[in-house]
Amino acid sequence: MLVRSGWRSDPETHALDNAIQKVTSRLLASHVDFDFGDEEIMSRHASVTRAGGAPMLRICRARYKAVLVPPMKTMRRSTLNLLKKFKAVGGVVTFAGEIAAALDGAPSEEVRKFAAACHHTPEVGPAMIPPLEIARRLSIAGPDGSEIGSALYLLREDKDAFYLFVCNTGEDFVNAGGHQMTQPMVRDRRLAFGDVRIRGFKGCAGIPLELNPENARILKADAARFGNGWEIRTSLPALGSRLFVVPKKAAAVEAAEQPVKLETVRSEILADESWRITLSECPSLVLDRPRFRIGNGQWHDATEILRVDRAVRDALGIPHRGGDMVQPWARRPPAIPKRTTVALAYLFECRALPSGDLFLAIEEPQTFRISLNGVSVPNTAECGWWVDRSLRKLPLYPATLRLGVNELVLECEYTEMHRGLEIVYLLGNFGTAVDGTAVSITALPTSLKIGDWCGQGLAFYSGTVAYRRMLDVRPTDGEKVFVAVPEYCGAAARVLVNGQEAGIIGWEPNEVEITGLLTGAPVELAIEVIGHRRNSHGPFHITEKWPAWTGPGEFVRQGDTWFEGYQLVPCGLMKPPAVEVRRMSRG
Repeated sequence: MLVRSGWRSDPETHALDNAIQKVTSRLLASHVDFDFGDEEIMSRHASVTRAGGAPMLRICRARYKAVLVPPMKTMRRSTLNLLKKFKAVGGVVTFAGEIAAALDGAPSEEVRKFAAACHHTPEVGPAMIPPLEIARRLSIAGPDGSEIGSALYLLREDKDAFYLFVCNTGEDFVNAGGHQMTQPMVRDRRLAFGDVRIRGFKGCAGIPLELNPENARILKADAARFGNGWEIRTSLPALGSRLFVVPKKAAAVEAAEQPVKLETVRSEILADESWRITLSECPSLVLDRPRFRIGNGQWHDATEILRVDRAVRDALGIPHRGGDMVQPWARRPPAIPKRTTVALAYLFECRALPSGDLFLAIEEPQTFRISLNGVSVPNTAECGWWVDRSLRKLPLYPATLRLGVNELVLECEYTEMHRGLEIVYLLGNFGTAVDGTAVSITALPTSLKIGDWCGQGLAFYSGTVAYRRMLDVRPTDGEKVFVAVPEYCGAAARVLVNGQEAGIIGWEPNEVEITGLLTGAPVELAIEVIGHRRNSHGPFHITEKWPAWTGPGEFVRQGDTWFEGYQLVPCGLMKPPAVEVRRMSRG
């Protein structure tokens, strides 16, 4: 294939890409099913036929009622002839945006002359949808009949039923524009819809069912006949989703009714000044800024460990690690590999001496000579791993630590086959704090206030924290009790009563019913915020707190995008939870 040099950066290329993206987004938001047509495949496999008396464009086993021609620069003659034939028998052909001014790459007015006899919307937008209504299989609309643009769906069909999955993206992606990496983050997608009407399923006689994957319940959908099909009424909270099955034949099905609507009769905000906590794993202290020495050279000031790794590779004259490298386990070792020695010295402060076991988590410990405050550490006494099997745990003698400044020294022989220098961690029963580039061991916190736990002694903590307190709530007959967690920062939250799980909170409405776990006496309520590895594994040294993308490049930023300190993200309960007592609505 011949292409012009520089075509990727040509403004016309970007404009055409953006136009195609707009067409795609508009079709998705309008809930019109479509496939992309490949002109080469169409030239070999497309034909015009009829099904049920209606004209169809057939490509192998696929059949289409309408064709939308997107903005184009050129069109194949085979495609133009096919479209003319389809339109001649009554098929719908509509153009959107720029009409091709070339045929088989040569200037020609033939496509424009044909388009003049078809529907054409000069701009890509909602006006291109009405001619395509003939191809609509499903409508997902609000009470005013307008399609809910932030909802996407997947519709499957077999001989027995239709299977519909609907999700709310929570954003107006049609009008947002821009590159996908500039789209709103999940937490900022807040569009919600309380009244959603899904119409379709022509010819289906079975009662629509709603499946709840969270609890495996099968419910009768809130549905009524609509013409020869069904209208299902539901709601889509922010980032919410629904799953329906619509049988083609009527049959008796065991399914529960939709839950009755409840109204809150009393509530209590759990605004405790502090919460007792327990941790799912021991905290970690990140050590990634050593002073370093290469060979017999001078000691260099402390810097980030991946920069140290690059400096060592520069000294050896070998390429930096990166996406183009051959992985170490697949690389053929050279006959005489380049090599040097590397010494790393990490400083950290100890504001309080921890109790209990103390460990060093490090990759390939057997390749290092290790000492803590001048005391040698055996590198073969492994006792398991932490987070990943590559991070081996070595026991450290807790008495080696001292109040004030401590130093961990690692020495290794670095060859061109070396897998690279990485972060090392101290693990133990201690708290952690960060001040600029300085890291410290502090006393292990036993309680937390509502808010970010990073500034409360758990700077690098990435496990789960359980917030605990006693709760005394006694519902009367017909009342149900819910625990609501309005805002948390973590992967998810889990609610337990007296150690028994009530449920997981991962999406709105961010609440869990606990009625069945209440005993008529005070119980212990635990709300676990399930952490993630961002604050233990990074990227740390990046100006954006929440980058749109995290890949290898985010760990080796340069220039204005480099952050010298530690970019930690908030974790924990961010607003007080609440307990709500509800009963059947009188409305």
